[in-house]
Amino acid sequence: MVKTAEASSESPRREGSRRQSRLQRYRDLRFTEEELAVILLTPVVSFLLAVSFYPIFDTVIGSLHTGYVLEMNPREFVGLENYREIYGSGPLLDHS
Repeated sequence: MVKTAEASSESPRREGSRRQSRLQRYRDLRFTEEELAVILLTPVVSFLLAVSFYPIFDTVIGSLHTGYVLEMNPREFVGLENYREIYGSGPLLDHS
């Protein structure tokens, strides 16, 4: 019985010391304002870049293929042929 009483009295002490050391570790993590700004802004900027550049990238890739976007048939790669067709036609270049 004495051993269980001692074990139970040591348990809160150990838990308290673990909690204390964990708190101390968090307190030791001090960042400068610049480091904190980088840590907090990196995920946001990464997400915004991904959301912004994906439509642009998809548009460029789509312009190098034939076919309608909603068609079930796979699109065929034509390279710069779409641009040659647009810029080679007369009405687009005719300014008069």
